[in-house]
Amino acid sequence: MDSPVAPITENPYGLLGLWQHGNIISRGTLTVLVIMSLGSWFIILIKLWDQRAMRKSALVVEKQFWTAASIKDAVERLKKGDDFRYIAEDGLRAVSHHEGRLTDRIDLHEWITMALQRATEAVNGRLSNGLAFLATVGSTAPFVGLFGTVWGIMTSFQAIAVSKNTNLAAVAPGISEALFATALGL
Repeated sequence: MDSPVAPITENPYGLLGLWQHGNIISRGTLTVLVIMSLGSWFIILIKLWDQRAMRKSALVVEKQFWTAASIKDAVERLKKGDDFRYIAEDGLRAVSHHEGRLTDRIDLHEWITMALQRATEAVNGRLSNGLAFLATVGSTAPFVGLFGTVWGIMTSFQAIAVSKNTNLAAVAPGISEALFATALGL
């Protein structure tokens, strides 16, 4: 014997219900939070990929670069486009350009050190792209969620005032909206 199947009922207080029955403010808040979330996840995944590639590259540098007979040979062993190769090439370029009146006052060691620092800072700058967005989202998302919470509570109180009824059916949509905004903001 088959057991009776309960009919599937649509949840008017879920995320889809919030979108369908919400006003422009609740939809806008939801949209902003979704954009912030998607942007954050994109940057997080890109940063994980970058860190993984940097770790793999560091292992290759450890094995190939330091065992080379000369610096030029060591640089040639590294993959083109690699951050470590970029830094090493900048050091080599600094050695070859240490000539002339301006550089007479700066010794070769200091000249190379400055070039390597600039190259390292350029690589660090590239690796830190997107972190400002993550910091902004991390500091503002709770406040956007709080705004949605306040808006949902106001909607709930307005529903109570209009219906002059304090039962759950009058209060639930606004409270549900408020809780979703809080959860998404966090």
